[in-house]
This record gives sequence, structure tokens and C-alpha cells, in this order.
Amino acid sequence: MTKSLKQYESVDLLPVGDLLSPDNRFYVPAYQRGYRWGAEQVIQLIEDLVEFEGRKEDNKSAFYCLQPLVVKPIQVEDSDYFEVIDGQQRLTTILLINQALRQIQYEEERDEDQKKYFTRAAKDAFEIKYETREDSSEWLPKMGRTLFDLEAYAEMDNANCDYSHFDEVFKAAYNKLEGLGDRDSLKKNLRQNTYFIWYLPSESDSNNVDIFDRLNAGKIRLNNAELVKALFLQRSNVPRSKDTSHNSAMSEFSVRQKIAQEWDMIERRLHDDNFWGFIYRKKKHGLEYDSRIEYLLDLMQGKTKNDKEVRDFTFGKYVKSYRDMLDNGGKDDVSKRVDWVVDEWDKVKRLFDLITEWYEEREVYHRMGFILEYSDTHTLKSFEQELPSLLHSDRIAKLDDIIRKIVGGIKSTQLFYKKNYLSEILFLYNILLEDRRHNATARFSFMNYTNIEQEKGWDQEHIASRTDHEIEDKKKNELAKDVIELITGKPPVQKLVQDELIYVLAESTEALDDAETDLCQDLLSVLNKPEEVNAEEVFTKINQHFKTDVDSFRMFKDGKTDEKDFIWNFALLNSSTNRSYGNSLYPVKRRRILADEFEVYTPVGTRNVFEKAYSRKIDHFFAWTRTDAKAYWEDIKNVVKDYVTLTDIE
Repeated sequence: MTKSLKQYESVDLLPVGDLLSPDNRFYVPAYQRGYRWGAEQVIQLIEDLVEFEGRKEDNKSAFYCLQPLVVKPIQVEDSDYFEVIDGQQRLTTILLINQALRQIQYEEERDEDQKKYFTRAAKDAFEIKYETREDSSEWLPKMGRTLFDLEAYAEMDNANCDYSHFDEVFKAAYNKLEGLGDRDSLKKNLRQNTYFIWYLPSESDSNNVDIFDRLNAGKIRLNNAELVKALFLQRSNVPRSKDTSHNSAMSEFSVRQKIAQEWDMIERRLHDDNFWGFIYRKKKHGLEYDSRIEYLLDLMQGKTKNDKEVRDFTFGKYVKSYRDMLDNGGKDDVSKRVDWVVDEWDKVKRLFDLITEWYEEREVYHRMGFILEYSDTHTLKSFEQELPSLLHSDRIAKLDDIIRKIVGGIKSTQLFYKKNYLSEILFLYNILLEDRRHNATARFSFMNYTNIEQEKGWDQEHIASRTDHEIEDKKKNELAKDVIELITGKPPVQKLVQDELIYVLAESTEALDDAETDLCQDLLSVLNKPEEVNAEEVFTKINQHFKTDVDSFRMFKDGKTDEKDFIWNFALLNSSTNRSYGNSLYPVKRRRILADEFEVYTPVGTRNVFEKAYSRKIDHFFAWTRTDAKAYWEDIKNVVKDYVTLTDIE
């Protein structure tokens, strides 16, 4: 038995089956554009419904959700209609699909002496009246004739631009549905398991034309968060507060106002990017959020990356819970509706309060941030169950135990170039470096880390390049300029000499020795007369000048693995900075990274490497040596030893 549209709340899920009644009348005003769907769109919709049938077998509670149907009650010629503010394209298409199904059924059931086509609107159809043309009771029955009568088709095609689109969609739907093997199953899923989001704007909202314009300009986005908020704050759900024991101003403070204010407060807090970066990983969750509170709602309802395509997953879950409450006495008992809203909101607020507490506890913040990045089983929701009852020290112990389970099995032999474990250990290492600092405000920036991860990515960056003696042709000029600046303290400048613009050394108060002067002149030749210079010889001189071969890396004892590919020669660096200098020399890398410190986020471990903070004795300031790498490795092992035991390899 279908349910009257008047029984639906202002925000609800409306099954197509409840639409399919001649008692339902819709009015499409003149300010909307005409019907513009074509064969491609209706075929795609039918294929989506067929594909959904397969998914429905695995998940009995699943439903297929169409776009919002935004309507307002209206009187047209003394009859009750719903004015369609948004959603007329799919609403009309559902009507055409239903008529095509009825045409096919008629053909299968008709006697030989009956007409070939169905000549009336189906009993299970709703009416659509267009301000600019006839209503559906006039044009819908004509659809069947156009399948068999070319004159009827031409008449329909020429009568109105919209009619041409109606006919195209009807024919495409008819042909697609006729070829299906199990139309009964599709018909059932269309009527019982396919939903519109039913949305009635409040009486205080703008006039209908303004609402329509805002919807179509993208200024109104009926995402899950907004729909859930509307569901919570319906006036029929939340009248004045149940607490009437106070005679103060608080007694006038409604549940609606309280939730609305707390909702806005949470949304503002979640727009603190440092806070958001701590709890959310786009790469992992694969979801975008206009309203960030929607992420908390998703967590409450168990939405995962696998549900990404189910756009209204979370709203549907809340609606199902709401309907269950109504069926259990809530229709006639306002206190039950209030209790449901308050209970559901309290769950969200409680989770948010816990997340805030975790964010402010630095040791919890660091450990939880690592777990949220690398664990597939732990979420903020699962932490809600595991951590609240624990003392601070017990929380830390619990989180430490989880980290050990994540990284404890990693072996040193897995910490080589292009291995995921290498990045995982470097990530943990950099977090723990911040955590162990005595400065109480020192924090690893999950915000910056995730922003770079999303926008540019992180590279496993060789500290001492694998190819110190090679440089790409297109980067030779850049390297020459960098080395000149490294030696003289200033970059070379261009100067007009005998009508020729050439590079020369900048004026400098720094005295250069003969070797430095000769090298700078060679580098100027690379810039000014590259065709006359053997660049390879010049760059060999650079390496000799900086003694990059002193205390150099070797092969491991297996004779196959380069020591430069082990973790002691790597640091986390954002890909854009890394690729801007490629295989440049260590001193050039160092200068650029330290210069970028205030513009580009560099983890503390990476900065320490290029400041040679781990080296007890700095013999070669312009090269990353094997001795430097071993000192760095010792620090990595020491910092992460509470979670994973890393041993030396030969």
C-alpha cells in the first residue's frame, strides 16, 4: 500500500512506488528549462538499476538513490499540486520508464484484435502539469503510438521541443527494457528500492525561483550533512526543551537551538585545517566533504570507501532509524521523537568531544595520527570504544601496542628504495622526533603532511644522489648557477659585454682561492658557451672540488645491493621540491631545502639530515658520506626501538 506524499517529513527518503499514484500531481513552473534528457541518459539510468539488482542480492538493506526532489505545496486551478523546484528531469524520466514498462506489458497481454499500443496513462502513474504545455494526461498516452506510427512520431516531434525529447527517451527506454530478461525484478527494485530524496524547504525559505537558481548555481548542495541536519531539526521533532524545571531564560532554550549552535560550532572547529589534518585522510577514505561534519556522521553510520558511490548512504541510514522509531510509537508521541533526535545528536557530540580531547593530548595526537595513516582496522569510531575509560598512561600504552602490531614485524632488509616499509618507518621516525622534544608545543603537522600527500605526493629522496656524476642536459645551467652561488655566496648575473648578454660573477667581498676561481670560470663557460665546453669534465671538477668520493657508499656484501638504496640514505621530501633539483649535489640540495623551510613543509628528520645534525664529526660538509649515513641510521634505530627492532645489515 502506497503512502500519501503528505505523510512524508520535510526531509525524507521517498520510494518511487509511493510516487506512482494518480493522486500525486506535480507542477513544473515556467522558470525552469524544458526537459532535456536524451537516449544516453535514460539508458545509463536503466543500466544503473540493473547493476544495482546484483548489489542488492549481497546487501538486502541497500537502495538506489536518485537526486533530491525539491517541492513545495501549491494550488493550481483549485487543486493540490507539488511545485517541482528541482528534480523534474528524473521525475519525468521515471514517468516515461513506467509508461514504457506498461507498453511492453500491454503487448505481452493483449489479444490479437486489440491495438498495438497502450492508449492511456497507466493507473500507476502520477500527473505532471507543465505551465508551458499540456499535462501528462494529454501527452503520455501518445507515446505508444509513436513506436508504430511514423505520422504520430512526426506529429509528436514537431509539436513541442520537449515532446521531441520525451519521445526520444521513451523509445530508448522501450528498446532497452524490451531486451531485458527479467523486467519484473527491475520493476520491483524501481518501485521498492529506488528512492528520491524528498525535500520540502521551510516556509521561511526564499521564494521558489530563488531556491531554484541557488540550487542550479551550486550554492545549495543537499549533501548528507545538510539532509541529516534538516531531519534532526524538523519542528515536529524538536519543540521546546523537555526540561521545564527551570524558570530562567534557559527554559526557553529549545533543543533545536542547542543542536543548531553545537552543529555550527563543530563545523567551525573541523575547518581548522590542523584539526582536520589530524583526523582525515583523503587518500585513505576517498571521499570529499563540503560540510566536514558529514565525516563524523559517516563514521557514526559505518560508511567506508567501499560505499563511495552510494551518495546518500549516511542520510539513508538515519532515515531508516527515524522510520523505525516512528513505527514504534513515535508518530503519535512527540517525546519519542525528541528522544531519538537528542540521542542521535549526543552520539555525534560525544565523538567530537573525544576527538578534541585526543587532539589536545600531544602524545595521543602523535600516536593516533600514525595509526590513522597506516591501520586498516582502527578508526576514530573504534577508538571511541577502546580509549575513553583509560587513564592517560593507559591510553598511551594501548596506542603504543597498536603501533607495535603495525610496524613490529618490519625487518631491516625491507627498508630499501621503493619499498613501502621505508616510508612507513621514516613517517613514524619523524613523528616520534617531534613527540620526544621537550617543547610542549612541538607537533608533527599531519595537516601539512596530508596536504602535500594529496596535492604533490611524497618521494623517497636519496640524500646522496645515486648519480652524483651525472646531470640531465636541461638542468646543467641550473646546477652551474647553484654551484657558483654556493662558492661565491651570490648567484651569477647577466651583463651586456660587447653587445652580448652573458653571465658574469656578481660582485663579492668574499675572497676566492685559485681553485674556486678556476671552477667558477668553467661554470660560466657552461652558461655562456655550452657548445664549446665539455660539460662532463666540468662536473667532474665539481665533484672533485667538493670531494664527494671521499668516504663514499659501497655495495653490500651480496655484491648486488647499493648502500645508497638503504634507508640511511633517505629522507621524506615533498615531490615538487625533490624533482626541482633531481640528482643535484648534496650541498645544492642542502641549500635549497634549508632555504625552502619557510615556504615548504619539511619534516624535522629531513631538516636534521641536511643540517648534519646526526654527525658527531663533520669532515665533509659538502658531501653526505657513509659515516653521516651510519650516524643517521643509529638515530633511526634508537628513536623507533620501542616499536620495532631494526638490526644492521651487511
